[in-house]
Amino acid sequence: MKDIVFEGELLFFSEHYRIALIEIPLDVQFHVEIPAFGSYPKYGDKVFTLAREHEELSVMVRRGTVSRLQECYEFRHHFLYVDYELPKCGGGGPVVDRNGDVVGMSFHHTDGCSAILSISTALLCIETWKKFGCIARPSLGMCFKNAECGGFIVEKVSTDSTAWKLGIRKGNEIVSFDGKCPTPLPGFEDFLLSCGLEHLRSMDTEVWELEVHDRGADVKRKITLHVSLSVVSKGWTD
Repeated sequence: MKDIVFEGELLFFSEHYRIALIEIPLDVQFHVEIPAFGSYPKYGDKVFTLAREHEELSVMVRRGTVSRLQECYEFRHHFLYVDYELPKCGGGGPVVDRNGDVVGMSFHHTDGCSAILSISTALLCIETWKKFGCIARPSLGMCFKNAECGGFIVEKVSTDSTAWKLGIRKGNEIVSFDGKCPTPLPGFEDFLLSCGLEHLRSMDTEVWELEVHDRGADVKRKITLHVSLSVVSKGWTD
């Protein structure tokens, strides 16, 4: 298969998740073994990443440890971070755990580390696109970090968001969504994608009741948040 070029069709691209789905029709028959998929990596997990070198594009392997689970980057908080660096052309390869299961996709990042998108998030994106031809998720206009006792601490609020208009500010704690403690990051992203999938099925309006704790004033209040859904993928013809 060396030096053979295949033409493919770009089915969708998501700038938000930095993933693309490409269909490549093949006349050549060869066996492809579908890998086993695991759950998203956790803090301290050892992982291995396959990537490409700068010039020769030969396959390389990086080994490292998940060092951070969250970072508010352009209102994205679904990436995990691992303590090795990849070349800029080395993104998109599989991240494998010690059992040999694929647990994510790798991306070049800055500051001597690399980012990982959980495989569960990527698979949810593909499932949604296959059913509806697009990917949607609730647009909250907020970035979070995990709180020690559950829930989220608000790291950033967009000033043109509904959350800002309702008085949610940096440092507030989101205690619950609809009476339930939210799934910690990065698993919360899968919850948002699942909400987008259900919205595309029913086209119902998402209305959430949030319990918000103003830690400075030590006051808790409940807020009704009408959530807008944003499309985070583009088809080839869009």
